[in-house]
Amino acid sequence: MVQEETLIPYRTSPLPEGPWVVFAPHPDDETFGMGGTLLLALENAVKVTLVVLTDGSLGGEKAGLNHLVATREAEAREVSKRLGLASIQFWRQPDRHLKISATLINRVAELIRTVKPNTVFFPSPMELHPDHRAASALVWEGLENGPDHWTQAFAYEISVQCPTNRLIDITSVADDKTALGALYQSQTAERDYVNSMLALNKTRSYTLPPEVHFAEAFFAYKRPGGTPFSSHTLNHLRPYWSENAIFREENYIEKNLRPTANAAQKEAEKWFQRCNEIENSRIWRYTKPARTVASIIKVANRSIRAAGKRLKDDF
Repeated sequence: MVQEETLIPYRTSPLPEGPWVVFAPHPDDETFGMGGTLLLALENAVKVTLVVLTDGSLGGEKAGLNHLVATREAEAREVSKRLGLASIQFWRQPDRHLKISATLINRVAELIRTVKPNTVFFPSPMELHPDHRAASALVWEGLENGPDHWTQAFAYEISVQCPTNRLIDITSVADDKTALGALYQSQTAERDYVNSMLALNKTRSYTLPPEVHFAEAFFAYKRPGGTPFSSHTLNHLRPYWSENAIFREENYIEKNLRPTANAAQKEAEKWFQRCNEIENSRIWRYTKPARTVASIIKVANRSIRAAGKRLKDDF
């Protein structure tokens, strides 16, 4: 059995090398997911470019309102000022319908060629929200089809614990991260995202030294010799976000589960056939009076026991 240290770090990691490009599926994911690390980047003068992929138009109870997109973008711009980001881009793809298209893949690749980041961040492919998983796949394809220079890839978690091999101590900036999260009032007014975010960060300090109270988790993907990205690097995670995953699941059912179910059904049919044979047999008809008497005696015994219990309770 593998030990804990193979599944989660027992020590914190330094900030990855800048400049950075951070991809966020919605306005606020960059803060709820890695806001503490972005604050540390500000302290260390790391140049950061933020890309918000969707328009956030379906966020919460106010979904679909004409002003929601503008409101969420204004909130993100204010956060970017507080973080001292080099730039922020809004690609305004449909919320909850982020597609992995050739056009967007090329756009990701071109941005990386232009900015030349040493580290690219994107949501973990193990996230729950479909846009989060689509963003992971989209950025990965952009990296594979993009530049030839060496780029680190870091997946960050937003709403749930995901596989991690890097933990960054954000204890010193936890309060500032809380203040940043509160700036997204259009979302926090409806759900307590800030405390959920802090709870996740607190949980991530579980294996760290006692002076670390809050941490953010990442998965740093490794490539041999610092070579450009290739598809084999993420093959072990592809089934979680690939559009072929549904087909693979159905194929697995057909090959493995369906035969078992069919065999069980055939066995059940045999038993039903045997029961029918018994009920239609001569011996079953001949013993029917005896079974009827036995049933009457059984009912009578239950009645006598019940009457005895009532007498006992009364006296």
